Amino acid sequence: TKCYQRERGSSFYYSMRYAALASFVSVLLFWSLNRWVFEFTPFSFLIACLYSADALLCCVFGAKTLSRANLSVYSLFLMLGGMLLPFVYGLFLGEKMTIWKSIAVAFVSASMLFTLRKEEGKKVDLATAFCLLIIFITNGLTGVLLYIHQRSAAEIVSSTGFVVLYYGINFIFSVLLSLGLYIYGKVKKPEILKIRGAVVGEEKSIVKSRTIAICATIGYALVNGTASLLITNTAKYVEAGVQSTIVTGGCMVMSALLGLFFKEKITKQMVISLIFAIIGTVCIVL
Repeated sequence: TKCYQRERGSSFYYSMRYAALASFVSVLLFWSLNRWVFEFTPFSFLIACLYSADALLCCVFGAKTLSRANLSVYSLFLMLGGMLLPFVYGLFLGEKMTIWKSIAVAFVSASMLFTLRKEEGKKVDLATAFCLLIIFITNGLTGVLLYIHQRSAAEIVSSTGFVVLYYGINFIFSVLLSLGLYIYGKVKKPEILKIRGAVVGEEKSIVKSRTIAICATIGYALVNGTASLLITNTAKYVEAGVQSTIVTGGCMVMSALLGLFFKEKITKQMVISLIFAIIGTVCIVL
């Protein structure tokens, strides 16, 4: 994602183009793994539609939040929602609350708190707080919807079939939004079609820049699609609270390590955050 944003920025229009291409690649990949068998049940289709709409809503409010609040505050609410709502849903299903789970949640939450940056200095007003609440809820609901589907007594498709169904719907939504934004930009507001937020530095040809952006999108589709399949499959067997904490802690660790690839500055807060995330991820397994 960061490689793509360095070339195309993070505007909503280019984010939708990114989502459309990544979804298309994911559909082809997992449909082929499913031996080109298209699975469908009414319940799976409903959940896939809700899942895609929820992810899209999170994306829309996420873009709005980033224009009003610190990146660190945005990341905090996004990841907390992704961890806590499935965790609470698991308790609602009857999953036991153990001392190790409590310790794990505390450490992973503390890990996210250490990512907050005071120097960015944007104030959180009522409208920003509302946007933060929406991304907290929507990102958490993706995990809840996944568990509702995988644990349902209704007839459902296989894990691979659900991933194909979800990415197919996401592709359609993303293409329609991209086309709508493109027409609106051409007719009324050209600035929404401009590249904003891309890294300015080494001069690249248009072909090279587009090639990097496309390769980054395909790479994202392969990695994120594989993660989606694994999470979908394990949701049948692993407790919601355990899985959501492991995924969140893992994201914190990998984000910190991959940041070194982009030559991001290592701070004391980052090191402490990384240590807490590792401790929390280990504790949830105990």
